[in-house]
Amino acid sequence: EPIASSAPPLGLLEHSQFVETHIELQPGDVFFLYTDGLYGAAQEENPRLSSARLAEMLQPIPARAQTLLDRVLEKMMQGDSGRSAPDDVAAVAVRRAN
Repeated sequence: EPIASSAPPLGLLEHSQFVETHIELQPGDVFFLYTDGLYGAAQEENPRLSSARLAEMLQPIPARAQTLLDRVLEKMMQGDSGRSAPDDVAAVAVRRAN
């Protein structure tokens, strides 16, 4: 399920305030955190991923978090036509084992 961000981008404002979001991960659940540079929605001439497409790529959830991360980053690079990213890209995948 998506968890929307309600805070400004990190570093944008000098005195930002952030709200904690508590989630409970069950064994086998995966948490996928990424920056907006991953999907580059503002690039009309070369959109990399949409949030809907990203959600599709997360399914089915593999046994390893690294496999999920590799899948998403590989798909992102395929849509980039060899160009360097116009924005920073960061993503983290965490899978709860027990």
